[in-house]
Amino acid sequence: MRGLWLVAVVAVALIGCDVIECRGDHQNPHPVIPDNVKIQKNSRIEDMEYWYEEAAEELAESLARVENNNVARNVVLFLGDGMSITTVTAARIYKGQQAGDTGEEYKLAWEHFPNLGLIKTYTVDKQVADSSSSATAYLCGAKTNYYTVGVDATAALEDCASVTDRNKLPSVARWALEAGKRTGFVTSTRVSHATPANLYAHSASRSWECDADFDNETLIACPDVKDISRQLVEDYPGRDFNVIMGGGMQYLTGNVTDRPGDPVIDEDWACIREDGRDLFIDWQDHQAEEGRRFASVQSRSELQALNLTDVDYLMGVYANGHVPYEHEKRELGLDIPTLAEMTEAAITVLSQEANGFFLLVEGGRIDLAHHDNLFNTALDETSAFDDALIKALEMLDTEETLIIVTADHSHVTAMNGYPLRGQDITGLADVADDGRPFTTLSYTNGPGFYGAYE
Repeated sequence: MRGLWLVAVVAVALIGCDVIECRGDHQNPHPVIPDNVKIQKNSRIEDMEYWYEEAAEELAESLARVENNNVARNVVLFLGDGMSITTVTAARIYKGQQAGDTGEEYKLAWEHFPNLGLIKTYTVDKQVADSSSSATAYLCGAKTNYYTVGVDATAALEDCASVTDRNKLPSVARWALEAGKRTGFVTSTRVSHATPANLYAHSASRSWECDADFDNETLIACPDVKDISRQLVEDYPGRDFNVIMGGGMQYLTGNVTDRPGDPVIDEDWACIREDGRDLFIDWQDHQAEEGRRFASVQSRSELQALNLTDVDYLMGVYANGHVPYEHEKRELGLDIPTLAEMTEAAITVLSQEANGFFLLVEGGRIDLAHHDNLFNTALDETSAFDDALIKALEMLDTEETLIIVTADHSHVTAMNGYPLRGQDITGLADVADDGRPFTTLSYTNGPGFYGAYE
């Protein structure tokens, strides 16, 4: 089945950088590279014959490709949240350099796909989409207002009374269930966060992830309003998803504690459930009442201990807030599965249905790293996202599976200067006209940008 890569571009711009002492003639056309910048040497002779052979191989591959007109039995949507074109370019180089090569010639898994396109990501009321309104578009098929979830543009932001049965949008996950397919999602964010919420919820605000998020005015206007986490566990289609995996335990239950590498997030930054409900247990009770084969896990070791061929419904919630970054899992030895391991488990459960399945895999922490100007972390998360796609490609037959890779919006990220081939993508690029060195990768907003000029 033909793959399709859709990358959303919002804005790309040039910014400042961190400063270290560096000497050199900044007007010299050759970059002045400090001694601590690693440069991976290219062992190949890339002369005329080399590039002609590269072109001939790619042309032959394209001409030999046979169109796949089969009806897709399975659909897997890979969503790199905030994965701008700059991020993709830098991640390609980063992963290639991690493998010991110069990096520029490396290809991420989806860059081998035969089809490529660009999309517009504006919302009904904003030039730039947030993750929620964007998810409404690609999961429900209609553009909507900024920050709303699973409703069309007749619903107003934070106006609970404006959400009606008439403007609630069904999602592709619901359509899959109604077609007799299995359905699920995997995310590195909270299971109630902006992207996955659009598979199952309808809300006038993406912020209403748990009951403590509602203000008194909303509760008075809509006494029966449900937070997004309740909609996942209590309402159709969320309660009937075969796979639910991500973070956000403190949004499901108030009975949470700090664990190594997994703190309870302060209520100033995140929601802590206050209504006494334990939606994690409620989900299990619902599956038991339906007589289903189910399992619920909270760690990598628990997930690995399961015989997934005996499981039809799986909920894995691995953190109080968002799932920790991949580098934190490695460095702290956290008992939390990687995005690739979660994807593998999801496909194992979903592929047991003869009618096929729909799966959403979100690399959600690419976006969150960019929000904090953590470019190295964003690249590592993109690499992990690529690993999850590679695992899916290993497990699935693309003759019957449509795999789509996309981003929902961009970040104001840039690649600066003219760094040398093989130069560390996470390091310095050159020296500017003011004699100050600047990084290859940078931002036009956020703490990294403003901090450069303090």
